[in-house]
Amino acid sequence: MTNSVFSYLKIWVLFATLILFTYCGKKPVNQKYISPTETSNEIDADILLSQSSLDQAYHAVVWLEFEKLINRGILNKREENGYDLAKPISMLNHVLTLEGILISNLNNSIKYPIGEIEKTINLITLANNDLLRSSQLLNIDWYNYYLGDKPFKPGGMVKSELKDIIFITHLLGSGKNQRKTYSFLNDYFDTNRFLDVFFEEKTKIGDGKISYMLDIQYEIYSKSKFYAALEILTTAQLQAYEKSSWLHLMDFTQVSDKDTVLKVSRDSTIIGRLIHADRSVLEGRHFTSSSSLETWYLTNLREKPMDICIVVDTLKKLNTDYYTAHYDAFEDCDCWYDYTRYMIVNSLNLMAFQIIRHGEGWPIRDVASIDCLESLTDYYFEVTGEPMDFRYKKITPYFMAPYALLASENGSHQPFFLEYIAGQVSVSPFMSALHGMYSEYSMFSMGEN
Repeated sequence: MTNSVFSYLKIWVLFATLILFTYCGKKPVNQKYISPTETSNEIDADILLSQSSLDQAYHAVVWLEFEKLINRGILNKREENGYDLAKPISMLNHVLTLEGILISNLNNSIKYPIGEIEKTINLITLANNDLLRSSQLLNIDWYNYYLGDKPFKPGGMVKSELKDIIFITHLLGSGKNQRKTYSFLNDYFDTNRFLDVFFEEKTKIGDGKISYMLDIQYEIYSKSKFYAALEILTTAQLQAYEKSSWLHLMDFTQVSDKDTVLKVSRDSTIIGRLIHADRSVLEGRHFTSSSSLETWYLTNLREKPMDICIVVDTLKKLNTDYYTAHYDAFEDCDCWYDYTRYMIVNSLNLMAFQIIRHGEGWPIRDVASIDCLESLTDYYFEVTGEPMDFRYKKITPYFMAPYALLASENGSHQPFFLEYIAGQVSVSPFMSALHGMYSEYSMFSMGEN
């Protein structure tokens, strides 16, 4: 009896030791994942609102190229199906740009029905003057407020008209201070109304109507939200990887005062040193790192677009060679989870920005790259411990937004992207409009008319 009890106790000791060893072996990877929706009751409603505003601004800017891709695909398909407005709207997308009104891109040979397109072209022609004269011809009363000649009470309640969109395009292309311009737009206009529909056409079947949106509407909206977001970044409660994602986005959009917008306290942990080196690179200062992986992240990944499969393979070394080589450092700060997430999310952002900035290999269509991206999602969920859930507020936007941008041509992912976008329809006019566009685009890509 004593021997059997002793044997029984030995088995339990061994079992407990095994559990302890398993738990401690890679403790950070197994820590509980806290969903973005699992917030403390003590978090102020204003903080939650500001975080939502930051999410929406980040999405809108990162997905501008995504919107253009979808819009272009829809317009091409509608033109094939005989819709009269598709071709002139495509032309207007090359005339009204963030660089200003490119009057040389007006094609007078394009046939269009008399109505809104003709009105738009006439307005564009009137706007092809100096700003003061253009404001007078278009009857833009608010230009005097913008110049400071007349005082006004900021309220952000004015509904924009088509002539406002055209004049704002002219103003943005004039070289005026962008921050001042977008600050004024946020104070004067209801920026959500920049995404109002100005063009509609009767459907070929039935009595319905289809809507058309200009790319410049999305661009003005997203940049307005972006500059409004910069005003609240200093007080927002963001994690380290989120702050760095914003800094990389600001660098991509050429905002110069990154350091004054987002400051971070420096610490001597392994993740603290990486964050400091990251900021140093963004500010053009010297950095040091004894890690070849960190040096790759801080230099190679920022020089030019890189092969996606090479990026993914390099990141996967985090969970093998890198963790083992720096085990003591990660144990000291208990930051393996934070470090891994920081590296993956910001590498994905950098990769997306490089591809868009240089226009090489965008959109991504080759099967090998898509497969590598898909394996990156599996790896991300594996090492972070997050549930594999692509719904908004279940997965961080700082991973999902650049990932969806890069993998947009992956047909098997379209249902996931639609679900993610649909979750934001009620809180974001940009996503509401994009959801309708992407739903139509998805049907086209599946061979439906």
